[in-house]
Amino acid sequence: SMNQKKVVVINESEANIEVLLELLNPSYEVIVRMTADRIIELVNDDKPDLILLGIMIPDIDGYNACKLLKSEKNTKDIPVIFMTEKIDEDSISFAYELGAADYVSKPFKQKELLIRIEKELKIQELILSLEESHKEVEILSLTDYMTKFYNRKYCYKRASEILKSSKIYQKTFSLMLIDIDNFKMINDIYGHGIGDDVILSFAQIIKKLSTKDDILCRWGGDEFLILLPDRDINQAHTFAEAICQDIKKLRIETIDREVVTYTVSIGVTEVDFTEDINTVEMIMNAGVALNIAKLTESNKVCDDKSTNFSYMI
Repeated sequence: SMNQKKVVVINESEANIEVLLELLNPSYEVIVRMTADRIIELVNDDKPDLILLGIMIPDIDGYNACKLLKSEKNTKDIPVIFMTEKIDEDSISFAYELGAADYVSKPFKQKELLIRIEKELKIQELILSLEESHKEVEILSLTDYMTKFYNRKYCYKRASEILKSSKIYQKTFSLMLIDIDNFKMINDIYGHGIGDDVILSFAQIIKKLSTKDDILCRWGGDEFLILLPDRDINQAHTFAEAICQDIKKLRIETIDREVVTYTVSIGVTEVDFTEDINTVEMIMNAGVALNIAKLTESNKVCDDKSTNFSYMI
């Protein structure tokens, strides 16, 4: 079958091989070799999931065979279980030093051998799936799980980079902080499911209106930070107004057919490359603008040049 694992048995004794075949069939696809001659080539052809390796095999002994397997890129990750009569401590520790996954002593306890094989195959599967998910984890560690926008930590890093390059290339850019008005109240009245719908619907609107150069971040629970590397304050205002217009049209329905609407407040700030400003100050300026917007009406866009407010980052 497709998911039947393949085990290569390399052993010098026909009696051993017979016992092993009896034991491993039909759970595993078994390939038998009497010698480790051309082991790398053979293993590359066989592509086994696990190797059961005798130590006393002719040509090169099991130790050297293992050493070879562990030195080759294609074969180094295949688990090797040694089968040996030598159960003195030195032989065992030498086997582990060579990179063996495990060892079993002859005469085999059949159940024990099966359990050890199964354990190694499980570990191997886990390692492979971890390598796969490692790629995903890298993405996850930068993004917010729900919206797939960048998270606060990564956003801060990007904001610093954009600020630095704006000074080098003498380019003005903008950023905005957006807050969903009365989000806690929406959660309290309609529950977190609707709260999530609000966040997601909002994220979709931003995604739809943004360009590929804009950097979209979920800054906190209901707060979003958008970095606009190629827009001045007027273009940022236009973008922000478009967001407000789209949110006005939005209707979210509860299970009971109740219609939920919401509004946002948006603070916009322009960062002038001649200003001596750091990342925290620049985000605080957007926060100041956001607080001004919050104090006026809903679906309101303000910038930080209007009046003096403070924003705690």
